[in-house]
Amino acid sequence: MDQTTYSAATLQVLPRLAELNSQLAQQPPVEILRWLRSEQLPGLVQFSSFGVSGMVIMDLLHQGSLKVPVVFIDTLHHFPETLALGPRAQSKYGTAIHYYRPRGLATRQEFEQAHGTELWVHNSELYHELTKVEPTERALEELGVQAWLTGRRRTQGGERSDLEVLEVDADGRLKINLLAHWSFEDVQLYVALNGVPYNPLLDRGYKSIGDVQFTAPVAAGEGEREGRWLGQARTECGMHSKNRPRRRTSTSTSTSTSTSSTAVSTSAATIIRSNNNNSN
Repeated sequence: MDQTTYSAATLQVLPRLAELNSQLAQQPPVEILRWLRSEQLPGLVQFSSFGVSGMVIMDLLHQGSLKVPVVFIDTLHHFPETLALGPRAQSKYGTAIHYYRPRGLATRQEFEQAHGTELWVHNSELYHELTKVEPTERALEELGVQAWLTGRRRTQGGERSDLEVLEVDADGRLKINLLAHWSFEDVQLYVALNGVPYNPLLDRGYKSIGDVQFTAPVAAGEGEREGRWLGQARTECGMHSKNRPRRRTSTSTSTSTSTSSTAVSTSAATIIRSNNNNSN
């Protein structure tokens, strides 16, 4: 029997979920954000790894005058270029960014002292649990998250190929995939026309950027995420996996010592024109 505990945000839209997804699939992101504002969903945050899609969402939120805090899962194995985007985003958008790291650790050196070198080689599942899954679960609980914005898109393939704009996560929270129906080219165009900060590794062929040891440039004609998960038999880290465990009961807030620094595809050109016509 399904004993999932649904979040308040999920319960708010659940009776209309199929109808809303049918409607929102035809809408550009600025219209989805307008719907989001009207719904006033409780406990809304954006999870972002400072990828190009996530940076576009930050810009869209800023242009729409929507204040949504951002959660960044710092695995302690990111590229320096990725980490440098945090201060740039805070400066440009005034966004509150919460950094969550492996529990009790602050540097890669500390991680290796605690778990050995190249843990991902010896125990891939444990590595992803420690660096991504557990910090994500901790952030969700400590920040009281009821709904979260993601930058996932259908054209990224794999488990993402049939994404809807709205989905109920395995733990009962609501996910809003704002750019679900956008292509990589749509995202690139928006970045170029709006001066969105982005990772300079993109200019070197890195279309999807994660931990250093799992990320490589992609060749012309290769899929956007072909350069991810080198040597790993996986396509997701666990944060967004369909196999994430469900919340069976209400859970209490956990204590952490490593939380935050502050507590259809519609073309991008059409979205930009719509945004410029409707921004205040």
